Amino acid sequence: MSGTRLPADVDPSDSSNFPDFFAKVVRLLEEQPLYSRLRLPSTAYRAQITPKRLELACSVCATKRPFRETGPQRGAGYGTTTTSPTSKIITYEYECTGCEEATVTFFVEVHIDPLGATGDSNWMRKIGQAPPWSIAIPADLEKELGEDATELYKRALICLSHSYGLGACTYLRRVLENHINPLLQLIHDVRKQNGATDADLKELSDALRSKVFDKKTEAAYRLVPTSIVVDGMNPLKLIHEQLSIGVHTLNEEECTAIALKLRAALVFVVRELRRQRDSRDEFARDLRTISGLGRDVGAT
Repeated sequence: MSGTRLPADVDPSDSSNFPDFFAKVVRLLEEQPLYSRLRLPSTAYRAQITPKRLELACSVCATKRPFRETGPQRGAGYGTTTTSPTSKIITYEYECTGCEEATVTFFVEVHIDPLGATGDSNWMRKIGQAPPWSIAIPADLEKELGEDATELYKRALICLSHSYGLGACTYLRRVLENHINPLLQLIHDVRKQNGATDADLKELSDALRSKVFDKKTEAAYRLVPTSIVVDGMNPLKLIHEQLSIGVHTLNEEECTAIALKLRAALVFVVRELRRQRDSRDEFARDLRTISGLGRDVGAT
């Protein structure tokens, strides 16, 4: 994900730049919803919590582009010990390097506890963003989910946009409950195309008929095609495990983290399974067409 990269203008060999922390600041601004919070190290200066570049969606270019920081203006000594952050609201302003028209502004609250010698009580959190954190649903995902699940998914994104993690988790579970059978059917179809055993296909068919949601998600992750396992990570197993967590015992911040994982895994699985099935179907149609042309040539 883009938030794990380090901006090119940061020297990773310079320990004063806090490269790991800096990458978290980038992710906070690029990807995370409002009110997401990040703990500050015990020593951090304004320059070290202000990325010079971000990768953001540009409304003019209609794609992701690098955005450069345009404010505030830097004076002498910027980033030195004389510019340590204090408790205040900081404005981050960025401009697209492609069109040089689109701008994005973030408002970040910085809290510095003057009595916190270790810095454990120091933090920053995103409290505003313009244009706002997007709750738009891609057309292909909306088509795949269907009307009912799409409405639930939209409500989950609305909750996420304000870091209402518990509500987001609840709606995402409803999305999965609504869409688990179509998801199992996609897995069945892809596994069948890949030459799965009759026993595996029967287990998937049994899961489709089951009324127990947990058994459905368990069958889905155990029988998922290996082609959608990424770097040893099974996204459907991630979904099953995250849904098994008792979210009602967690706080909003912890639930938001779970909801973000669920959203990413769900979108990837739905899109990838559909792509694989459609790609194989298209290839089979092309072969039939080519074979038909061969018979026509032979007949002449």
